[in-house]
Amino acid sequence: MAKRRTKPKPKPTPNLSDFLRGELVGSVLVLLALLLLLSLLSPNRGQVTAALIEGLQVAFGLGTWAVPFLLGILGVWLALRDVSEEGPLSAWRMTGLIGLFLVFEGAAHVIAGRPDASSAAGAVQGGGALGWLLSEGLSITLGLPAAIATLALMALLSGIAVAGLTLGDVRTALAHGLHALRRGAPGPEGVRVNPPLPMGEVEPFWRR
Repeated sequence: MAKRRTKPKPKPTPNLSDFLRGELVGSVLVLLALLLLLSLLSPNRGQVTAALIEGLQVAFGLGTWAVPFLLGILGVWLALRDVSEEGPLSAWRMTGLIGLFLVFEGAAHVIAGRPDASSAAGAVQGGGALGWLLSEGLSITLGLPAAIATLALMALLSGIAVAGLTLGDVRTALAHGLHALRRGAPGPEGVRVNPPLPMGEVEPFWRR
């Protein structure tokens, strides 16, 4: 009995509705980012924009100036993610940008002297309510030195993500660097800096 030939499954085509939905949401975010940026730069604000900026300052403090740029980048990514996910605005890089923003908020609150976010004046300083939540939460849980070290580690990992690298890439680069150091760098005339010792020569004390 002859076996039936199985037809290859057709490749899934991109969903037009999902693509248009991403473009629509992305366009709205870009317009909102432009509105926020113009409102921040303008000395004359209406009641709606003034209340919006005041709320953002309470929530993010100094990070309010970074919010329009983050929204704009997020909007562009949502509009283009179905076109090319491997481009400069990949989801991995977006995660790194958000991580850097969170680190900035927490670090700004610590640098500002850890003001009390329950008061209106204290909430606007530093990283606002978000910075207070991050830094105080880490400080209460781990202590201030460990909280600062955690923020530094988050900044390092976020920077790696923004650069488009993975932890595997970093581990491979470090391994290659250590291997090159062990082999020895070439001298000015192409001679290795640390050539092997000839037979009969006394080894240095650090190699015994």
